[in-house]
Amino acid sequence: MMSRSMWGNENRVTWFPSFKKACRSSSPSISEPITKGSICNFLTKAKWRPLVNPSPGGPTHVEIWNTEEKGSDVNLATYLIHDAWRDLFDVAVVLSQDTDLNEPVRILRDEIKKDVGVVCLDGKAPGKLASHASFVRHVTDSRLAVAHFPDTLAFGKRGETVTRPVEWS
Repeated sequence: MMSRSMWGNENRVTWFPSFKKACRSSSPSISEPITKGSICNFLTKAKWRPLVNPSPGGPTHVEIWNTEEKGSDVNLATYLIHDAWRDLFDVAVVLSQDTDLNEPVRILRDEIKKDVGVVCLDGKAPGKLASHASFVRHVTDSRLAVAHFPDTLAFGKRGETVTRPVEWS
């Protein structure tokens, strides 16, 4: 979710990554002023899962480490509603197809009267969440490829540059 402050030209991004790698990587310094925060909670525990093709007479299950993300959808929903009531944004963009967000997205659109878009990242049909959104967009590999900035980007009157981190390539 990104918002423009009512008190100036400050941009703000609230993000709740739902994958472990995002929580371990650091944000590039250029984004620090616009990042409100992120809350990553993961629960790892041993679980028994069935084998797809067990050998005759062999074990039918295997013990695995199962890591699950917890709370990102609740945190995102909370900040969507909170920031909407405070009128901190005009349009919210949700990069998720998590149906746990159906009701918060519906409340934003129907009751608080904010536009909210859903961006689908996996190429699948948008599902029920899209029925509550003001608009839906799809990110495909081809669209993403043409949208990349160059490795080094110059900006400002002094020609300052920002270089994309190697791990982003």
